[in-house]
Amino acid sequence: MAMLVRALASSTGDIDPIGAAVGISSLVVSVWGALVTLRSARWQETNLADASARLTSQVQAVECEARCPTAGKP
Repeated sequence: MAMLVRALASSTGDIDPIGAAVGISSLVVSVWGALVTLRSARWQETNLADASARLTSQVQAVECEARCPTAGKP
């Protein structure tokens, strides 16, 4: 808060180019992260019945591969 009061009360001074570069790069990275988060939220699986059916079939296939050699089946 003190920095805001000081910035508003004083005239424009020198600009720190390294600080500005760090600030702008931080802004770019945070906007990119927000966009990736929104995109991944849209791509998530919403139909739970289909997702559970696919998962069930995959689990059964893996269990069969694991049990078939121990049961003597090729």
